[in-house]
Amino acid sequence: MTTNSDNFDLSAWKLNLPIDFDGGTDGRARTISKLDGYESEFFYDAADGAMVMTASVDGATTGNARYARTELREKDGDESAAWYLSEGGTMTATLRIDEAPTWDNGQDGKIVIGQVRGKVDELVRLYWDNGSVYYYSEHSGPDDKTLKFRFTNEDGDEPSISIGDNFSYQMEVRGDEIKVVIYADGEVYTSETSITDHWTNEPLNFKAGCYLQLNESMGTGTGQVSFYGLDYSHTEGEGYGGLVDVEQPVDNGNTGEGEPGGTDGGETGSGETGGTDGGETGSGETGGTDGGETGSGETGGTDGGETGNGGNHDDMNEITGDDSNDRLYGTGDDDMITGLEGRDRILGGDGDDTLSGGDGKDKIFGGDGADTIYGGADKDRLLGEDGNDTIYGDGGNDKLYGEDGDDILHGGSGNDRINAGEGDDTLYGGAGKDDLRGGQGDDTLYGGDGDDKLFGHSGDDVLVGREGADTLIGSSGADKFVLESIDDSTVDVGGRDLFKDFDLTEGDIIDLSTIDANSTVSGDQAFSFIGENAFSGVAGELRTEVDGSIQTILGDVDGDGDADFAVDIRTSDHLLSGDFSL
Repeated sequence: MTTNSDNFDLSAWKLNLPIDFDGGTDGRARTISKLDGYESEFFYDAADGAMVMTASVDGATTGNARYARTELREKDGDESAAWYLSEGGTMTATLRIDEAPTWDNGQDGKIVIGQVRGKVDELVRLYWDNGSVYYYSEHSGPDDKTLKFRFTNEDGDEPSISIGDNFSYQMEVRGDEIKVVIYADGEVYTSETSITDHWTNEPLNFKAGCYLQLNESMGTGTGQVSFYGLDYSHTEGEGYGGLVDVEQPVDNGNTGEGEPGGTDGGETGSGETGGTDGGETGSGETGGTDGGETGSGETGGTDGGETGNGGNHDDMNEITGDDSNDRLYGTGDDDMITGLEGRDRILGGDGDDTLSGGDGKDKIFGGDGADTIYGGADKDRLLGEDGNDTIYGDGGNDKLYGEDGDDILHGGSGNDRINAGEGDDTLYGGAGKDDLRGGQGDDTLYGGDGDDKLFGHSGDDVLVGREGADTLIGSSGADKFVLESIDDSTVDVGGRDLFKDFDLTEGDIIDLSTIDANSTVSGDQAFSFIGENAFSGVAGELRTEVDGSIQTILGDVDGDGDADFAVDIRTSDHLLSGDFSL
């Protein structure tokens, strides 16, 4: 089995995870001190060789920190690194934001992707924030404040980096200077500033990874960052190995003054004020013996399972593992690969493949072609990659990623996370409490049973919550919020749907057209919108109630003068009859 230590030199890093020593999230976050051969669901190597780090908003935290992370921290031997500005350092990385958690208002959350940290505070704290990239520096400027620094290219433009875009950063601190460079879209964006005397005798270390900046009280979801390069050095002129396919920059001279920090998005500082980020050393977990997570029976390919490759034939290749932890590869043809039991890793490659994980926690990568993927039982990670794929999570709390192409994704039973990616995709949550994300195309999302969250993202999306108390978030584009049945959103708030980010200026609409507005007669009647007026005892009336930023729509389908369903709408727009498909 290939792990991150096969592709990256991790000998001088240790790792913070978003789980405690019991594998839960209630205790102090776990630290892994030795990463040779180590892998977990939060830290693993992808099919393309990327080092993937992921954390959820409800994960365990370090010390007095408020937010979860999967993050590497520089070490010196068995101890945390402690170097000074007189020595200096350079850290470089090439990476991609695969996924971001979501604020309660539906906007993508921010992630810290690199740091230069002191004992308590950060000299550099580099953020990806809903497409923007910037950094904060504490104890900065003449007033010893936390300042925010932005990047510009030689034309004065700032970088815009979407989820799924590869980019690189270069972070240099030495003497009394900070220089941070962003390489994105063929452009070079730079920011430089001077360092105050506060930091002269402060021991420092580098950090890189996926450090969320919101928790479950602020939003929902998961952050995921894939690193394609990571390097550092304390020798001047070295440490640039993390820049993948990037030429060395020219200095565009952006020195900026910085902006007062610590108030971005309603937060104060880094969210760790007074925290020491302690507890990351002395975990007692040397050698990567992380409660049985390390290796998963696959280390070095000596797992006792099969490592299969299909032959390159005209007909479909059939490849079957056994009940151990298998690593199975497809070919350039159409393959049928079955993992059976165990924690399997299946890579379809080219062709229109049928890939089945079976029992166990499996990872399946479709590759090119129109693939069909079945996760089977347990908690699986399923990626369609290129092509128009169909993915079934089946049992367990699965993660499904359509990626490129027009994909069809079924969560199945369990509490699933379904991410569409690019293309015009169709997502089905199925049973359980599911989290559905639309991506860049015109997507259609169906929640199914349970209290689901549907997030359209960009494009003109269709959001259908179905049963349960669902949250539907349109984001950008002309989105359609659909209620199919009066049973899908109850008058009781415990079963009521919430439509968020409903924006008339973008062409959003509320679709009630599949509901028969008058159950006392045959046929399918449309509703009559009566605004904020009270029901008159006539079947088919639809009205609104306004309470601050929440407008509740209520419908009477039997003419008894009482509402038979209700939906809460969070919007700044005043709803009129033209805002509905009745």
